[in-house]
Amino acid sequence: RVAGRRVVLTLILCISTISMLFVFPTVRYRVAQAVEDIRQYQQGNVNTSNGLRFHMWEIALSEIKEHPLIGIGTNGYEALWEARKKDPSLPRVYSPHNSFLYMMVSYGIAGIVALCWLLFLLMRSGWRHRDTPLGFALLVFATVFIIGSITDTQVISFATAVGLALFTGVME
Repeated sequence: RVAGRRVVLTLILCISTISMLFVFPTVRYRVAQAVEDIRQYQQGNVNTSNGLRFHMWEIALSEIKEHPLIGIGTNGYEALWEARKKDPSLPRVYSPHNSFLYMMVSYGIAGIVALCWLLFLLMRSGWRHRDTPLGFALLVFATVFIIGSITDTQVISFATAVGLALFTGVME
């Protein structure tokens, strides 16, 4: 049972911890660089760390609009990127650096529904058994997978695939 006081205390601790990160110069530098990358992307320069991701996502979203039901198939994103990237000097990429966009662009609605359903089951099982070591590990793995999937295609990494298969196998 989570009482109101614990929620408030947890929020205060989370906000304090995140605020303390800004004491470190590396964190301040990286945040400033991210803001600059976004500004450059808005001006048309996609050749920055964040600009490349935005451009990858933009291309994926435009293709999803064209093929929402069945997607473009396995490994189709690489050819899509090469055909639609704004600058020919941009590096070759194989995925949109986002697991959810990758599943949607590759496999359509069925792909994204399957991924979200699996992640929901992992989170639910992990939450139900969070007081056990295995349940807690399942909850942490699913949380890290979801968060990491926002800026990387976790679903096609071999190491993550092994972890996903193992944790799916132990899920109750």
